[in-house]
Amino acid sequence: MTNQRKTRTILEVAKPKLKYFRFREVSNAIELVCLFNEMDENIENEAVSVFAMLYYQTRNHIKIDLFPVKYLSLSFLTRLLNLARDLNEKRRALILVGLNPSLMHFIKRFNFTETIFLIEEPDKDRKRRSKSSSPPSMEEIQGLFPSLPKAVEDEVQ
Repeated sequence: MTNQRKTRTILEVAKPKLKYFRFREVSNAIELVCLFNEMDENIENEAVSVFAMLYYQTRNHIKIDLFPVKYLSLSFLTRLLNLARDLNEKRRALILVGLNPSLMHFIKRFNFTETIFLIEEPDKDRKRRSKSSSPPSMEEIQGLFPSLPKAVEDEVQ
């Protein structure tokens, strides 16, 4: 119970310090929304910190909404793939939502779908979606992916 309180405090402390990401806790995941259109070094530096914090300080799946992002650098994509692999080893999942079609094609082409869960949006839905609309909920995602690992319960220390 103390660990859970400590984790929430760490997440709450981090929220106001973030410039390029917004996150919130949902049923058994952390939902991370990208607040940028194009990549730069500052964004990648913040991403490294955010990914490490979410990996080490929570026991939840991580869902990232990449809707506003026009392109991703290869180094950022590599970070996503490493995060997905690390989460997979801990029976957690990385779920990507709002990918542009070229990135979706890249991930499928190189068979990264075994470590990353993808939520596809038809082009017409993607074009209509505004920044204020929300991506699919974790309940909807779990319905789509029966193989998604169940949330890890906090261990009693």
